[in-house]
Amino acid sequence: MSGETVLIVEDDDSLRVALADALAGLGYEIIEAGTGAEALALATSRVPDLILLDLGLPDLDGLSVARKLQEKPQTAGIVVAALTAEEISGERAEEVYKHCIGYIPKPVGLDRLAQNVALFLRLGWPRGKAAGAVAVADDHPKRRHPRFNVEISALCRFRSSARQGTGVKVAGLIRNLSEGGLMLELPQVHPRGVLAEIGFRTDDSRILAVAEVAWAGPPETVRGVGAVYRHGLHFVRLAQDQRNAIRRFIVKRFTTRPS
Repeated sequence: MSGETVLIVEDDDSLRVALADALAGLGYEIIEAGTGAEALALATSRVPDLILLDLGLPDLDGLSVARKLQEKPQTAGIVVAALTAEEISGERAEEVYKHCIGYIPKPVGLDRLAQNVALFLRLGWPRGKAAGAVAVADDHPKRRHPRFNVEISALCRFRSSARQGTGVKVAGLIRNLSEGGLMLELPQVHPRGVLAEIGFRTDDSRILAVAEVAWAGPPETVRGVGAVYRHGLHFVRLAQDQRNAIRRFIVKRFTTRPS
């Protein structure tokens, strides 16, 4: 049983009831609202873990509701995900991901709903009610952003300080990724505290970031490659639109596409 509270904001009564029944069956505590005004009132009084927010509400635009939630200290930490029948791309995608952790397309398949809700709660845990606490993540007890296994080629330049010029380019392989950092396989070991300029591609974006080495592991032998060293790095400079692009990539990669 999950136990997290989900506020479903949807003006279509039949869809709202179907979503509520499906999530209640998975162990979530459900709150329902049919308008933006109701959503704002319930979010303030109940402070749910996640809000599923229809973008086409009768009284307020869904993103306006999301902005109002972000502006209030008591609701700013609630994870918000959009429900929409729109085709989300380009500037509209940037706008949605600026205010929401992701979106679920309509019509909503129940398998996709379950996967998305679980993923959004996992991605948004540090932003939620326990934001002041230490988040328990996949492979490090103090990590604020859970990481997801990937295989993405990256090109890096390592340097010993922020003032030192860039070093030699090194090719590496990203083994897991989050909004906060990554784990990178490299042919050489780099000590803790070293900075790296890292470039890689997600499905639709070119990511350029500066990251700091948090740890380096012992050598591991990879067949056909030889010795590699795994490094954990956290981002120290990453533009918000690129952070959104990483989140968008994770949501797309780790949820089932509609059939």
